[in-house]
Amino acid sequence: MTLFIHKYQKFQFPLILATAFFDILGIAILLPILPFLIHNFGASGAWVGYTLAIYSIGMFVGGFIFGKLSDKYGRRSMLIITSICNILGYLTVIFAPIWGLFLVFVGGRFIAGLAGSGIGVTQAYVSDISTPENRTKQMGMIGAMFGLGFLVGPAIGGAIALVSYTAVGVAGMIAAAVNLLLIILFLPEPKKHVHVDELQLVPGKRTKLMMTLFILSFFTTIAFSPIQAISTQYSIDRFQFDAQQIAYVLIVIGLTSIIYQGFLIKYVRARFSELSMIHLGIGILAISFVLYAYNASSFWLWFILPLFPLGMGAIQPSISSLVARDAKQSAGKYLGMNNSYMSLGNIAGPGIAGLLYTQSITLPFYVSGWLFVVILLGTYFLLSDEVAQG
Repeated sequence: MTLFIHKYQKFQFPLILATAFFDILGIAILLPILPFLIHNFGASGAWVGYTLAIYSIGMFVGGFIFGKLSDKYGRRSMLIITSICNILGYLTVIFAPIWGLFLVFVGGRFIAGLAGSGIGVTQAYVSDISTPENRTKQMGMIGAMFGLGFLVGPAIGGAIALVSYTAVGVAGMIAAAVNLLLIILFLPEPKKHVHVDELQLVPGKRTKLMMTLFILSFFTTIAFSPIQAISTQYSIDRFQFDAQQIAYVLIVIGLTSIIYQGFLIKYVRARFSELSMIHLGIGILAISFVLYAYNASSFWLWFILPLFPLGMGAIQPSISSLVARDAKQSAGKYLGMNNSYMSLGNIAGPGIAGLLYTQSITLPFYVSGWLFVVILLGTYFLLSDEVAQG
């Protein structure tokens, strides 16, 4: 088996891209039917928010566990474990009528969150096979695969839901099983690049730069959460969109993310440093959130929507690249921690956004816009010197 896998060593990056796609596809297939599953159990709509929080808690815990273990036992072995967790998460959906609400939406969603923490291990794998010059670009390509998975997954899940909700669970489990077989049969363990400035093969430390990046990930996730948590409801309330128009919104965001992170980021990275890309992305998001809240025209909405994936597409790969650079041989541990801080933001953010939404439907987006202004000032004064010293 080892010799068989070794043949695919030169295809490491395409293989990890495929792994990332099937990983997210397995998660995203369930998204369209989750509210309906909850409704079928007779639970209130609040359980939609609860399940998102439980999933994020699973990611938070898994980010600390699997990232650190991947440094010690290898990226491939941890990706196998997170894929198995994804399969187990879908088993709870398939047997939902028998096992009941608690097991599905507490145990099942927590296990699925553990599976989602494989994102950090995937990023660590990419860091291992990247050079400093192409690390941000390759992190962006992983982001493009996530965008593609979230674009294709809900469409597949929505179509299969016409058959049954159990069939959606089976489809998600098949996608997760394909990912598991891909890893076991073809994905080799990465050989870490050794660069002139990283010849000291020692674990990285939790530096001031690292903690600043973690805090940045936390606050940008909170500030961005209104788009993830309530933008669908906002589209209905503000623009009277139906399900088809909401699907178009998701398609625009997904395609923009794929085009930018998959093809354009390498040209942007050639002109800008990681820090400049972070500043640029935060500035774009500050403007886009204010425009999103101010705009009352469905026509102009389609010009504003692409700004969101452009902004986050500039920020997230750059943060991951800087964390990997500072982590040295502990990339798995610290990229996992970075994703755990993002998970904390995903726990707190939707609740805050929902509370603000009850006061005014535009308030969460105005607050996020101004929060990004504060974040931009904070990164300018706190992060610049740290990155230069790092």
